Amino acid sequence: MFPVQHVPIRFSGLPTRAGPLTRGQANLLRVMLTGTPVCLDAVLPVPRGTEPADVSAAVRVLLARHESLRTTYRVGDVPSQVVAEAGELVMSVVEVAPPITPQLLEDVRRIHWDSPFTDAEQELPFRVAAVSADGVLSHVVLALSHVAADLAALTIVAGELEKLLTGQPLSAPGPQPLDFLTVENGAAMRNRLRTSLRYWETQLRTTPHSLFPQRWPEEDGRLHPGLLVRSAAAAKALDRASRRIGASRSAVALTALVVLVADYVGQPVCPVTMPSANRFLPQTRDYVGQLGSDCFTRVDLRGTPTFDAAARAVRRESIRGYWHGWFDTDELWRLYETVATERGLHAHARELVFNDLSGVGSATARPGEASLPERYGLVGTPVVAADRATGAADGAWARVSPGAGNCWLEAEPSVSRLSVDLYRLDHELTAAFWADPRCFTAAETVALAHAFEALLVAAGDDDLELCDVRSVTGLAPRVQGDDWYPVDSGWVPLSCARRLLADVVGDDSFVAAVPDPRLGHRLIGYLGDGSWTPQAVHSACVAALEDRPGAMTPHTYVICADVPEDRDDWDAWRRQPVRATGTGRADR
Repeated sequence: MFPVQHVPIRFSGLPTRAGPLTRGQANLLRVMLTGTPVCLDAVLPVPRGTEPADVSAAVRVLLARHESLRTTYRVGDVPSQVVAEAGELVMSVVEVAPPITPQLLEDVRRIHWDSPFTDAEQELPFRVAAVSADGVLSHVVLALSHVAADLAALTIVAGELEKLLTGQPLSAPGPQPLDFLTVENGAAMRNRLRTSLRYWETQLRTTPHSLFPQRWPEEDGRLHPGLLVRSAAAAKALDRASRRIGASRSAVALTALVVLVADYVGQPVCPVTMPSANRFLPQTRDYVGQLGSDCFTRVDLRGTPTFDAAARAVRRESIRGYWHGWFDTDELWRLYETVATERGLHAHARELVFNDLSGVGSATARPGEASLPERYGLVGTPVVAADRATGAADGAWARVSPGAGNCWLEAEPSVSRLSVDLYRLDHELTAAFWADPRCFTAAETVALAHAFEALLVAAGDDDLELCDVRSVTGLAPRVQGDDWYPVDSGWVPLSCARRLLADVVGDDSFVAAVPDPRLGHRLIGYLGDGSWTPQAVHSACVAALEDRPGAMTPHTYVICADVPEDRDDWDAWRRQPVRATGTGRADR
């Protein structure tokens, strides 16, 4: 699409080391090996007069300063990391026709970074491209493997590259990943990890499993359309509410999201995943490596009649969630699998994600000045026309008007159902709603975003009764339909549970939802094939859950001696002689 010149950037004579993985590396390497894209990128303007040789020299300095940029990984029974002494990056110099627009930069970025980092053993986790118009360099695009760096680390690297290209001095680099192992393996951290695992187990066993079950399985759920929301009124309201409640602007924004979603889905207990940079220790301030992780909490709005009371609950629970963001990856994944098997669910899903990027890497921006995520191109790219949209953000989405000041963003890969990214909270609220198209229509996504803004504005004026939320936002509750039943703190479409069992054991099966005072409803699965045991059928059902968001296995299996003439008649199934019955779960 664009003429490209390839410029090698060679390095040699640097220290080489090897050793175990840090916990952050191990966590993201596991994600990478599942095939999930793990790439972070940033777009930087460069000073006029910058030459490719200047960029090459600056990149060599960064490679020497930060071992994570020249680290590869050995994948096996005992994964490890190896820091290269020498090697080569190939910088692409892309020639484009002026003018330089955000869409043009997005086109360049996608060409070079749509092939994610997948070869952890051979490929360096760092890529560089330069954008040139009429022979004049205007921008540099950086990409880092998420195994090597989190977003905070990316902003450090980008900031240092800017300083190198403008002749500014650099401070001493932070600790290297292999040096950080001494912190991770200390007695204090081991105690914290044990506490975190107990916290996660409590959350996973008691948290609602499904806020937004999949309703349109034919959609491509990997690419999520984004809706960018900008509101000066919401930012001013955040300030007022923050001062009144004594909570941060971020906590107030999270409260609005939790209150809104809980009312929308009719579920007072709301689970939230909160990505965290985990940079609370002094040693992590200038660390270029992977420390980010998912933190998790559940907010129970029962007994919180007003917005301010909800904000205090959110602040308390989110602090607990962030504190327990350090964990041992292998132990946590084993816990996921154990709890998922016992509850009959796919492993922990990221139903609702709250990602506050507003303070990443720098102090608060001044009025009229772009925030750091905006400056480095982390916000996303506006869809300029319906035929430019990709994946699920097609013409049907682009034709739905997002409202004044808001716009659709190019679809991006995501593993959540609904993710809200905050890019700026002062002077102007800048946020993006990324919605799974299997769960939300374009109109529903717009309605949620507008309701979020309206709720913030209302909460800024005075403490708000939660019973008045719907009248303030104008957001109608989500209608689940007659096929949906509240089961184990979430909504389950009974047809999905029946399809799951039928796909495993055949059509001679049936699932009923029976009222239960503890679970809301209990799912009972009947099958007429005596070759199965409850343990075998449950294991097979759990194994089949992966591509079925919102589905759940039966809580009890009844193996019948025969199949009724009408397979859809529950009473007929209950009249059949029983060969075996059981939960299929191992006793705890």
